[in-house]
Amino acid sequence: MNPQNLVKILELAPIAGFLISYYYERDLILPTIIMMAFYTLFVLTATALKVKLNRMQIITWVVILILGAATVVFRNEQIIKWKTTIVNSIVAIAFLISAFIGQKTLTERLLVDLAGMKVPQKMLRRVNYAMVCYLLGVSALNLFIAYRLDTDSWVQFKMFGMLIVNAVFFGCCIYYLREPVKELMNRLENEKKRN
Repeated sequence: MNPQNLVKILELAPIAGFLISYYYERDLILPTIIMMAFYTLFVLTATALKVKLNRMQIITWVVILILGAATVVFRNEQIIKWKTTIVNSIVAIAFLISAFIGQKTLTERLLVDLAGMKVPQKMLRRVNYAMVCYLLGVSALNLFIAYRLDTDSWVQFKMFGMLIVNAVFFGCCIYYLREPVKELMNRLENEKKRN
């Protein structure tokens, strides 16, 4: 198996382990330990296979280890519930700072430099600010649910609600960028036909 594919599959193990152990135990201590172990296994395997991890994966791992250890030591489930808020807030700050420092926003680096899209800078800036608002909104929503609802509801939101919220947000971004996306798809299709 290709090392890249193996690492991608292993990245799902912490989520699967967390969910399975949560529904078995109905508390967050064992699932937190399993998530910490599986994410560390993912990082170590990627390192051993010489698969480069991105900053987000490293930040997530560090936050999981710090909050996970605190959750287990203090036996306080509320601590691990902050992971989503902390990681999303760090990313939101990075997107916001990129609008003021440097030549390009993070959105521009992702869509233009990596994906090869041709997007007007005004649209990229709007998407960049939308990303900041979205990430901070999800961070706040996570804390609201973590402190106002029970743990079962938080797990449901974390695993399934976030999937829906992400799909809606990114669907809106794709719709907003529909012309550049269409142009990119046509270009990729033409390149595929030539090869």
